Amino acid sequence: MKAIPASIRFISLLSVCALSLHSSDAQARKIKLSLKTNGTKEHTVKAGKKETHVGLRIDGIRMVASESCRIPLADGDTVTFDPAKVSFSGYEKEAGAARETMLISNHSGLYISGIEMTVTYLDMSGRMLHSRKITKKCDVPPGETRMFDYPTWDRQKTYYYHLGNSPRKVATPYDVKVSPIAFWIKTDEIETDNKE
Repeated sequence: MKAIPASIRFISLLSVCALSLHSSDAQARKIKLSLKTNGTKEHTVKAGKKETHVGLRIDGIRMVASESCRIPLADGDTVTFDPAKVSFSGYEKEAGAARETMLISNHSGLYISGIEMTVTYLDMSGRMLHSRKITKKCDVPPGETRMFDYPTWDRQKTYYYHLGNSPRKVATPYDVKVSPIAFWIKTDEIETDNKE
């Protein structure tokens, strides 16, 4: 048997390494692409621009819901947004429902074009069952109330909201807590009597 020269062995070894690196690099790219969609962008944008938030395109300025703040307008004036003047009510989800609904009432005097909120689901003893963040477009003019819905957290459809209709089948009641994180405000829809 002839011995394989060292240079040929070295070239073979390099090509095997290159092939293994190439395949693991492709796998890494696949993983990176699948993780790319899970990230969130949280930043405030200037008046009149649009922000992309996890695939959503919401017009307006993103305002944090924990404090009142002033919004600069194009003409140099400012308006104040008070998140305490926005309320949630009418939550509903029956045992067999694939979607949850609720009402948002806007008494802030500003046009709300989107919302980011945390919804926490609690059993009847107050223990947390689940919690999630929802970002949703919702056009709510000042002084008005709008209903909006989103897919349910209950994929097996075995839970129902305890203040809703009791189901005929066996299901577990739960309570819900909604905590707003941010609102998007449309500055081109601002009423002139709300300016300061």
